[in-house]
Amino acid sequence: MKKNNYHHGDLKNNLISLSIDFLQDNDIRDLKLGHISSLSGTSKTSIYRHFKNKDELIKTLMVIGFNEIHNSLLKVLTNNSLPLIDRYYQGGRVFIDYALENPNMYRLLFGNDYNHIRNEVYDITAEDCIVFSVLKKSIEEGQKRGILIKTDSFKISVMVWSSFHGLGSLLIDGFAEIEKLNEELYNESFENLLTAYLSKKVKVVSSIPFAKKFMKPNIES
Repeated sequence: MKKNNYHHGDLKNNLISLSIDFLQDNDIRDLKLGHISSLSGTSKTSIYRHFKNKDELIKTLMVIGFNEIHNSLLKVLTNNSLPLIDRYYQGGRVFIDYALENPNMYRLLFGNDYNHIRNEVYDITAEDCIVFSVLKKSIEEGQKRGILIKTDSFKISVMVWSSFHGLGSLLIDGFAEIEKLNEELYNESFENLLTAYLSKKVKVVSSIPFAKKFMKPNIES
């Protein structure tokens, strides 16, 4: 990584950007405040004016990462030009693709090493919880429209998230070299979720080829 030139008013944002760049190729455990400050072209003590310790920087990075996933997921799941099933499908891909494109950030967000910090910024039970809330609301939309079975939306959301998170984690950690099966495994995971949670009473509208088996005639969703 090269040192950056900066304006004093931009130092904090520059330090954050450098930290995010660092995570593209390095584990968060290897991040050192002094190193990031040095990369910014400032003294090693400069970063402490903005982050008193590594935990504070990590907290900031977590908020950024969760918001990136949330905004991408929100864009897909609220796209009313697509059938709801297609939105679910693309939403899951957003989650998996974020993991593949940002493996170290993904491990930071969902791993155990900094669970104590995540608990400060992320509460899955909160109504406005980023990422999870937009997933849960889309599940509830499907339930209201009769597309999904009417059971606990929180539990369904957790199960959906668990499925995508599990696959994403296996892919970025190179488990059994399954990355070449990425699309096939994702499609089968999604199909299993449809089998578990689709209502049997409605017609499913979707452009996804393997969703055809779930389509019922005569009743519009």
